[in-house]
Amino acid sequence: MLIMPYSHDQPDNGRRMIRLKVARVMQRANYTPWRVARRLKAMLAEPLLVQRARSVAQQLSHEDGVRAACDALEELYERTR
Repeated sequence: MLIMPYSHDQPDNGRRMIRLKVARVMQRANYTPWRVARRLKAMLAEPLLVQRARSVAQQLSHEDGVRAACDALEELYERTR
């Protein structure tokens, strides 16, 4: 995964993906088609990065993120009523 954080929580999410060893971050000022293509090609040549990304994708495929987020919001709403 190649991440170009723009604002809000995106820089933090980028750091999380780096800690999981499944992504690289490219700064907005460096984000050009040529540089993106070159970076993606290099990333795809990193077997460990590809393996970690597949492993995390498999773990996430078993989760229902939308349901978990909705449940958390409903629980928060109920506690603040």
